[in-house]
Formats: sequence, structure tokens, C-alpha cells
Amino acid sequence: MSWTFWIDAYEFRFPQDRFLRVHKSFIAAIDHICRIERNRLMLNSTPIPIGRTYKEEVEKTLFERPR
Repeated sequence: MSWTFWIDAYEFRFPQDRFLRVHKSFIAAIDHICRIERNRLMLNSTPIPIGRTYKEEVEKTLFERPR
């Protein structure tokens, strides 16, 4: 069983308004995202890559989200 398969199987168990798929190997808690830098985001002080497949949805979700 691959890591991607595992994350695909559990992605929708997380609340959609609080978590966001940002890469084939990462789901991020939206409230912990500090900033976006090109093709990565900072999750507290940890850089997380943003996959090309997910970039448009990440930007749309974060920039259109009420603060």
C-alpha cells in the first residue's frame, strides 16, 4: 500500500473547512498556514510543497476565505 493511497483514503475524513489537500503527500490545517511562497506554504515554521495539481485550489481556498 502506498502513502498516496493512504492519504487519498483518509482525505475526506478531515473537516473540509479546516483542512486542505496541498500536495499528493500532504494535507494542511488551514489555520496553521502562515504564508504562501511560490510553490510552497509555511505551516507554522515548516515549509510544505504545493503540488501543481493542487496550486489553483489552494490559492482559491486561501485567498477567498473569510478572515
